[in-house]
Amino acid sequence: MNKYDYEYELSDEQLLYYSSLSTAAKLQWLDDALRFTLLAREARIAADRGGAPARKPSPLRRPT
Repeated sequence: MNKYDYEYELSDEQLLYYSSLSTAAKLQWLDDALRFTLLAREARIAADRGGAPARKPSPLRRPT
């Protein structure tokens, strides 16, 4: 198993909410989580090197 540098737990209520979303909304949520994770890792690498992230995060989108 891979070692990750973060951990996140979901409550039962959050899981129920997620399961009630449409397929498109679930895919959007996963895409947003992926983008956040990639930007957070990039920021950490840049900080370890004494710099700033190379990209600015994309603006937050409101759920549709």
